[in-house]
Amino acid sequence: LSIGKRKQKVTITPVLRVLKLKKMEEIIADIALAKEWKTVELITEGWSSDKKYYVEDNSGRQYLLRISKGESYKEERLLYDSLKKLNEIDLPVSRLLDSGLCNNGKNTFRLFSWVEGVELQKIIGELSKKEQYDYGYDSGKILSKIHKIESTSNIGSWKERYHQKIDEKHSSNKHCQPIQNNQLH
Repeated sequence: LSIGKRKQKVTITPVLRVLKLKKMEEIIADIALAKEWKTVELITEGWSSDKKYYVEDNSGRQYLLRISKGESYKEERLLYDSLKKLNEIDLPVSRLLDSGLCNNGKNTFRLFSWVEGVELQKIIGELSKKEQYDYGYDSGKILSKIHKIESTSNIGSWKERYHQKIDEKHSSNKHCQPIQNNQLH
């Protein structure tokens, strides 16, 4: 099992690498498929508080592993039930493969199929206006199908959760200084 950060060069001393490897092996020991994994790389992109990892097994299959705090297992189970409904719809999204407790019950995990791609916000400026429009339109059609799925969770509507996430991001950036035009060059 190798560990690292996805698409980032990281220099880790051998002692630190062993400590991180042992901790990661402890966290994932309860996940049945983990015995077949050869690579687990931290993904630093995204808004969620989950720890996200790119995983590759000994056969070359790729996965997305999300690990959350274990105190919300009941909510995780409801989320799992909702996400399983996505598997029944023909959409170009990751498929939920497994979910449960790990790290001796201290964390929950969700294991998804891996969808290769590039984060759109990183390349959107390189696309033509038509391509940007097409991606936006296609994304809207996909999201429309996703939002039609009835949630079994009581965690609030998508709109409520989205606004809560935006408010959290806004609060965390409150103390940042604005960038002046002459600082952009």
